[in-house]
Amino acid sequence: MALVAVLRGPGFVWEVLNIDESDFFLNGQSLVEGGDAYVSFGANTWARGLLKRNFPSQDPTAIEIAEWIRHHTYKDEKIYVCGYFNPVYILADRRPASRFVNPSPVVGDFDPLHVPPAFDASPFIVQRDAEMLVRDLTDAPCAWFVDTAPSNLHGWSHFPLALVPVLEAHVRSSYVLAAEVANARIYQRLTADAAPAAPGTSRHGG
Repeated sequence: MALVAVLRGPGFVWEVLNIDESDFFLNGQSLVEGGDAYVSFGANTWARGLLKRNFPSQDPTAIEIAEWIRHHTYKDEKIYVCGYFNPVYILADRRPASRFVNPSPVVGDFDPLHVPPAFDASPFIVQRDAEMLVRDLTDAPCAWFVDTAPSNLHGWSHFPLALVPVLEAHVRSSYVLAAEVANARIYQRLTADAAPAAPGTSRHGG
């Protein structure tokens, strides 16, 4: 087909592709302009990465929390990051313990950076989702619970643990505070056969 197209000329190409020649060149122009924008965006992205700015995975607080998790938990243990910052899971190389990868849907599904300083989310609590989250943490089970509100990671101080009583009660009854890292509180699940990890000690991280 390619050889026939060459022999018969460009008109044959337009006929086979069932497109108008002028449309082809207009689309080609759009493609070039789009490519230029893509290259510009890519250059900006690379520059931001090299300068270590603006990317979630470069947040110092997230990195510090994730590093602690990597070095003080087992790789097959599931964790829950109570906050609006999913990159912690990736940085820590740990799986989330709930279908609610972050609890934002439980408290109205707001981006914390988009709400005013005195924002009260209590009228937006979804009790059904809160109870589902607690069931997930119980069934998984969730070995480690990270409360990022005290660290204000991505503005999560707007949504303290006490805002969701059923979740707070679960954490208080099923976990013990193991460490405070970058002001975030990291809780370890209480089990009959495992003592809480001592802060600063390593467990089979990686």
